Amino acid sequence: MARTPACTRALAAAAAACLAALACRENISAPGQCPALCPSSQVQVSNDTLFGVDTSDVAVRGFVTPAEGTILVASDLDSLKGRVLLRFVTRPTRWFPVASDTAGVTIGGVDSATLDLRIARDTAVKNLRMLLYRLPASVDSNATFTSMTAYFADSMLIDSIRVDSIPGNDTLRFIALHHRFLPAALVEPFSSDSGVVAMGVGFRADARTAVTVSAVESGASSARLKFYVHGVAPQDTLRHTFELGPSFDTFVTNPVPAAPDTGLLVGNIPSARSIVRFRIPRSLIDSTTVVRATLVMSQLRSATGRPGETFTVEARPVIRDYAGKSLTHTDTTVYGRATVTVGDTAQLAFEVAPMLRFWRVGGDSLPRTMLLRVRPEGGVLGEVTLAGRTAGARAPFLVVTYVRPYAFGVP
Repeated sequence: MARTPACTRALAAAAAACLAALACRENISAPGQCPALCPSSQVQVSNDTLFGVDTSDVAVRGFVTPAEGTILVASDLDSLKGRVLLRFVTRPTRWFPVASDTAGVTIGGVDSATLDLRIARDTAVKNLRMLLYRLPASVDSNATFTSMTAYFADSMLIDSIRVDSIPGNDTLRFIALHHRFLPAALVEPFSSDSGVVAMGVGFRADARTAVTVSAVESGASSARLKFYVHGVAPQDTLRHTFELGPSFDTFVTNPVPAAPDTGLLVGNIPSARSIVRFRIPRSLIDSTTVVRATLVMSQLRSATGRPGETFTVEARPVIRDYAGKSLTHTDTTVYGRATVTVGDTAQLAFEVAPMLRFWRVGGDSLPRTMLLRVRPEGGVLGEVTLAGRTAGARAPFLVVTYVRPYAFGVP
């Protein structure tokens, strides 16, 4: 009997159904069975808070000294007294207008002298005056606040300069200060000092304050002492400018920042650094994908420093652990950072997920250690005191969000 089109279609549908049924019952002998090989459609994201991660820590002070920092501090705060010390390079006795001139022109007299400084001040403090004092040309790194006291007296005063106010409140502002000495003899080198001028810088205002002066290490904005001179007769019509930068600059304070005794200190000058060594489950680093990781550290007391100052604390992964002198990774993208304002007491939160991923790539060759330091080191007075492993409930802890290994199973 001939098949009708309807019958043909029915047979085809039945054959297709049989094939589909056979396909569903197909067994794979190795290595597993379908659907056991089918990936799960659910991504497993977990959140954990890890306590007791800090197993060892230490704080050390003295890595950037006052003579090495980018700022110099003059202060009359109750908590900090500071004086700036400047010693300029030797002023030559002659100059050479023409390279082939071997005799040169001898200085016949000084027409004028100027001083340029870049300072940062609190604009909320009014009637600020800069006081300049004559210091011995021999001043060096052995100077202390006590040994310099006799030179910061009225009898040693060179000049008193009114620093004009800048609009704004509670803001640290930078000022390029230019001052002309009248008469210029105020800053003429003493004959016994062989052309060397040294001076001390202090400040007074309506309220106690701290002012910073840019140091040699800051670059072109450091102090500049200029002498505008003319030649001795018969070359007295010739003019020349000697521009002198500091051969040495520093500041002395009372009290001197102490070595750490409790807590993890970070910042100030001489700068303090802290090392924190961690115990983190190996599986968390090696067997998961870390999405976010926040290291939370508590402050034991209010952040100190110049009023209104804001600074950054960096957490850097260590590649060679030598305590405060440890070598850290140079890639700044793996650093954790927290911003602090003087007076803050809030917890600091460092995003350290890039650091955990860096440890995963580096494997067991890298210590699970980080170095805490301020940025820029030697450029801020700000300091924080953080709780370490012995602080109980205030000890550091880690909050981690991660993706578990991809689960294979029934869809």
